[in-house]
Amino acid sequence: MHAGPRRHRVGQQQAATIGVVPDAPPDPGQPCSQRSLERRRQDDRRIHPQRAQRAGGGPDRGHARQTGSARRRDDPIEDPEAFRKHRVRRARHSDELHVRPARAQRPDRLVRHQDVAHPVRQPDEQVRGIHGLYSLHMPTEPVLALTGVSFVRDGRTILDRIDWQVAPGDRWIVLGPNGSGKTSLCRLAGLYLHPTQGDVDVLGKRLGRTDVRELRTKLGMTSQALADMLRPGLQAVDLVMTGRNAALAPYWHRYDDADRARAAKLLARFGCAPLATARYATLSAGERQRVLLARALMSDPPLLLLDEPAAGLDLAGREQLVAMLADVAADPATAAIVLVTHHVDEIPPGFTHVLMLADGRVAAQGPIANTLTAESLSRCFGLRLALARQDGRWMAWGE
Repeated sequence: MHAGPRRHRVGQQQAATIGVVPDAPPDPGQPCSQRSLERRRQDDRRIHPQRAQRAGGGPDRGHARQTGSARRRDDPIEDPEAFRKHRVRRARHSDELHVRPARAQRPDRLVRHQDVAHPVRQPDEQVRGIHGLYSLHMPTEPVLALTGVSFVRDGRTILDRIDWQVAPGDRWIVLGPNGSGKTSLCRLAGLYLHPTQGDVDVLGKRLGRTDVRELRTKLGMTSQALADMLRPGLQAVDLVMTGRNAALAPYWHRYDDADRARAAKLLARFGCAPLATARYATLSAGERQRVLLARALMSDPPLLLLDEPAAGLDLAGREQLVAMLADVAADPATAAIVLVTHHVDEIPPGFTHVLMLADGRVAAQGPIANTLTAESLSRCFGLRLALARQDGRWMAWGE
């Protein structure tokens, strides 16, 4: 009961210091909310006297808005039905302006329409948020980034100061002659080699500072070196299932019926359903490449690395594989793809970028429509070449 008079005496001392005479102490008979409001108004006058004067001359006008809002909150509801209708209107208005997706369905990133300009990664869904219309958008950070990467083995420089980035949704071709460092680049991206110099970042993780065994499970990869490490006695369906854990055999992990069903579905997608129980050693070269492609997609990887998948195939096998790769590239569910080749006629339709290597250095890189020309191809291979494109396919010949 003595806190009010003591506080008023302290307020008088503070007011005298700044030259303001405080109001009388609030009446104890007033309701609690009114006493609190009066105390706040008096404190505000003591601390900010000039603000109260600027608000309209009188000490009370500067607090008219607060007083009015407080009065509206404290007044009893005279018409409950009108109050209920008012609350319903406010709730409807709030729902229209503040619709937010549930936590489990909320996207990782929301980007305004004017911020989305990439021709490949265009958003296809929209969310109305508090500040307007937003679009679901894939992450913009690169899934693969090489910065100043050099790779030296036995005193020989295989890759020299490579700077390269692969964004989500990109389809890259790595093109160059034999010995230009294409396979070494792919093995660095697949976390099977470490650079002599520079940084390799895969899916936001830096090579040398992360567990590569866990990170490899998020990559899909095909290569001749990987094919040579697989057990020849495995059935095709078992071999595809190992792609979920980036393993070489299914003995060290557990797989359920859902994994087996997904492996069978991927085999059927690439025309290998009748080969599900066939031994890997009995498959032809074309069949092996299709099984390896199914294995690479087993874990729905955000980055797909294909090192010369058409090498050693005959004409029919190559054309079948190129058509399948074109379907994979056209699938919006497939993330970034890097395909290594040294033949332009093995480039499937739908690929967006090209990285050209020569003697371990970058000869050219960029959008394939502008970068892959007869001049750049001739410089890359050291031979005068002509280049043509028809129906999305490329062809080259010597002049």
